Amino acid sequence: MMTQSELMRRVAKEADLFLYQSKRAIDALVAIIEEEVKTGNSVRLNRFGTFDGQDYAQKVGRNPTTGEQMVIPARRKFVFKPTKRLWNLEKNEENEERDAC
Repeated sequence: MMTQSELMRRVAKEADLFLYQSKRAIDALVAIIEEEVKTGNSVRLNRFGTFDGQDYAQKVGRNPTTGEQMVIPARRKFVFKPTKRLWNLEKNEENEERDAC
């Protein structure tokens, strides 16, 4: 797994930027995506995927410990849907690992 600091270093190297510029660019990207999803918009990045929010209505559930009914409040959940290209990369890696065994 790649950490944020490793990603910043890699972006700085690939884009020929200083490390602080790379950090600011990544922070700005994440902040913009968060803001857009909070306001109900989606953000689509070609060759990567779509960031979106999904609304869930209030519903009645059960407390697993006591079994008593409780109200689960309405909420908005952050969702990422990868592009078909990205999805297929993951599936191809799984198939290669399976074939290697």
